[in-house]
Amino acid sequence: MKTSRFKVLRVMKGKSQVEVAREAGITQAFVSLIETKKAIPIGKTKKKLATIVDADPDKLFKEA
Repeated sequence: MKTSRFKVLRVMKGKSQVEVAREAGITQAFVSLIETKKAIPIGKTKKKLATIVDADPDKLFKEA
């Protein structure tokens, strides 16, 4: 399975799934689903996660 861009950026920032979840107001389980591409964040959550890893939300979470 190909590693998600979000996970790569999160690791480069030195943040754990738990830290990201806490900052974004979501669960660590949801972060895991995003990183394994089993879920795609929308709305405010999408923007918060992109901000945490300094990325464009539309490019970070585009499907494909």
